[in-house]
Amino acid sequence: QEYGLLPWATIQENALLGLRIRHFYGQDAGAAIDADHAAFWLERVGLAEHRDKYPNQVSGGQRQRAALARTLTLDPDVLLLDEPFSALDALTREDMQRLMRELHAETGVTTVLVTHNIEEAVYLGRHILVLGAAPNRAAHVIDNPGMGQTGFRNSAAFHAKTVELRGVLTDSEVSRAHA
Repeated sequence: QEYGLLPWATIQENALLGLRIRHFYGQDAGAAIDADHAAFWLERVGLAEHRDKYPNQVSGGQRQRAALARTLTLDPDVLLLDEPFSALDALTREDMQRLMRELHAETGVTTVLVTHNIEEAVYLGRHILVLGAAPNRAAHVIDNPGMGQTGFRNSAAFHAKTVELRGVLTDSEVSRAHA
């Protein structure tokens, strides 16, 4: 839940960390990926005005945004997120979910999100994969074509998809209990 930020480094220094490591190991990241690139991502995630603060001087949501900016400066092909918003309050969580949808639309980065939050899965997932207890031998995939539509969170389709997902999870729980 600490987002891997270095407490002695500013938000900007943390955002540059991946690039510095990449350059240290001799991998040329290209001219476009530099401090300006990190500054772009800090601006994009709403942290430009906090770039000189330390992690303990910003909120949990801002620390999450700093970690996200650090990752995005590396132009990843895949973004793996394991319960990234679980420690955030409801409004901050919804704001981060909105930001994730926007960033996905802008970058096209493939995102794999692990969550136990049904509404979050429906809001963010184009394809929702329901896994049973280990060892998992078969996953249930729920297509979610409404994801990404304006106003989806407040729509009947959103509610219907959450009901469908709850049903699949309940069936999975029943199956596990009888196994």
